[in-house]
Amino acid sequence: MVDEVIPYCFRPVNYFEKSSETFIHPLSQKLSFEQLRLAHNTSEQLLSWSVSIDVAQRYELYLIEPNAAFNEVLYNCTEPWFGPRCQYSFPFGGRRSFNQIVEAAFRPRTVFPESSKVTVQVPCYVLLECHRNGQSWCLDWREVCNGIVDCFDDAVDEEYCFDMEVNECDKNEYRCYNGLCISNELWEEGGGDADCLDRSDEVLYASYIESCFQDPTFRCEEHSCRPYEGTFPCGDGQCVNKFDECYNGRHRLLIESMTTKGNLTDECWIAMTCLTKLAEQIHGSSCKIWLMNDLIYEFLKKCDSFFQFPTMPVHSGHIRFFYEEPYLRQQMNEFLLPDYICYNQQLCDFIKPDLIRENLTCINMS
Repeated sequence: MVDEVIPYCFRPVNYFEKSSETFIHPLSQKLSFEQLRLAHNTSEQLLSWSVSIDVAQRYELYLIEPNAAFNEVLYNCTEPWFGPRCQYSFPFGGRRSFNQIVEAAFRPRTVFPESSKVTVQVPCYVLLECHRNGQSWCLDWREVCNGIVDCFDDAVDEEYCFDMEVNECDKNEYRCYNGLCISNELWEEGGGDADCLDRSDEVLYASYIESCFQDPTFRCEEHSCRPYEGTFPCGDGQCVNKFDECYNGRHRLLIESMTTKGNLTDECWIAMTCLTKLAEQIHGSSCKIWLMNDLIYEFLKKCDSFFQFPTMPVHSGHIRFFYEEPYLRQQMNEFLLPDYICYNQQLCDFIKPDLIRENLTCINMS
């Protein structure tokens, strides 16, 4: 059941999409404003043809003052095609209303909990080039200015966010956690729907977040995860604890980025990936099989005496896990925890380190 209509826009992001901007569908009908005027067509009729609002507005102005300088050409599309040159259509056959199209897109998501291998493509925020250890990262807009560095290489996703955080609100406004302001009338003592982008005005636990993967409404599509909870945005409104599963499979992108081999030997990488339970399979073989075989403990001996895993920061672009001769441990039936957590001392100068090694500042976890 769709009870909200949210406008979406198209923006070409690659050569193929840009080339479609010049594509004209052969079934479209090319009409000038003057032809439409002589046929006594109204701007309301243009809207019923799915002509864009701005074109309909310009046509209305042309009707008021027919001037050759403002005579434009538009393309009357045949369903299911739409767009300024009828170059777009949804991948569903037959004629469908917008509500039916939305329902057709979201209905298959009801089976996600039963499928552990589904990974749905979610939109990437392309206005920032985000990289993790040189690899491109599909940044969700909810990861921008959320207090967590997601673009490890240069922290571009948290750049200039302080300007928003120091913003002050008027007396008749409620200040959201991220510094944005909403009217006090919308605050509702935290009992109503969230009006802050970061949902910080929502005091009560919102159970609807768990079903956002199949909910196209405003409360899911246009809200981010609460910044102080440190959750991972699934890209569709659902927020989960880090390394928990997103119904749409986006958590796999995080796991894939965290299991980068780096400079580890193959044996060390296999052992650490399975023993830390970052992945369930390695090269198509279940980690359970690897763990049943004592060979995986021999693999640990192929690791350096002091090494980092994952091979990239686990938080904020500078916090790293280090292990020291883990093969000497007597008990490894459970999750393999790091021996040291290392960090940038300039960013955390209030912590007393247990180990300073080369350019690393670490605390001992044993």
